[in-house]
Amino acid sequence: MKKFTILLFFAMLCPVAHSNVHETIVAKNITVSAAHVQTHIGRASWYGPGFFNRRLSSSGRYDVAAIFVAHRSYPFGTKLRITNLQNHKVLIAAVLDRGPYAPGRSLDLSWKAAEQLGILNRGVALVSYEVMR
Repeated sequence: MKKFTILLFFAMLCPVAHSNVHETIVAKNITVSAAHVQTHIGRASWYGPGFFNRRLSSSGRYDVAAIFVAHRSYPFGTKLRITNLQNHKVLIAAVLDRGPYAPGRSLDLSWKAAEQLGILNRGVALVSYEVMR
């Protein structure tokens, strides 16, 4: 665990770094991969009740009580394990929409997902996320 913490801290200081075959760090959306698990670190925001009942890119409708996430490229239905790095709350959510469209953001969370991760008051939080296999 110490090695990961040091590596993560190093990743935040350096725009690009490479350590060994099992660990890779990429600038902006930091990616740490170890033995088939890729953990991405980025900023997550949320979109809320103003979007209620609007159509999602996956053809569903936005429901404030639903837990889902928007990502630019993951296929719809992909399940992500998302961790708020400040309070360590964890959530599993499916990708059902495209976005975020704000610069510097990796994920857009539904209102309910943001509530469960504890970022409603902050609006934006540093999170780690990985594809569930």
